Amino acid sequence: MTPKVTAAQVKRFREIIGEIKELMDEAKGIIRDGPRITYERAKAYPLGHIYSSLDGDSEYLGENCTLDAIADELEDAVTPCKKCGSPLDEDQFCTDETCPFHEISQDDEPDTEPKLS
Repeated sequence: MTPKVTAAQVKRFREIIGEIKELMDEAKGIIRDGPRITYERAKAYPLGHIYSSLDGDSEYLGENCTLDAIADELEDAVTPCKKCGSPLDEDQFCTDETCPFHEISQDDEPDTEPKLS
């Protein structure tokens, strides 16, 4: 099965990762205001696991499979335009407005040159 992920979806995925980081920072601050032992346990286990799963760029150990690495893989799977190599949008149209395939869905015309008027 050919992936149909779009550049817009990858961009949104990266935004979600950023939003999760912001929420985790807020949660960490709340926990930090509680008992020290609670904060230390949270930092060692749930916070550590979540932070290291996001991008591996944290004070916590581990960088096995991160959401940031998944975003990189998704970005690599974005189907390029057959004419110019730019990413396609969700409707399989080229995102480059100067490309002849900009207004032709590549699902409809898989290997043909567009007709120029």
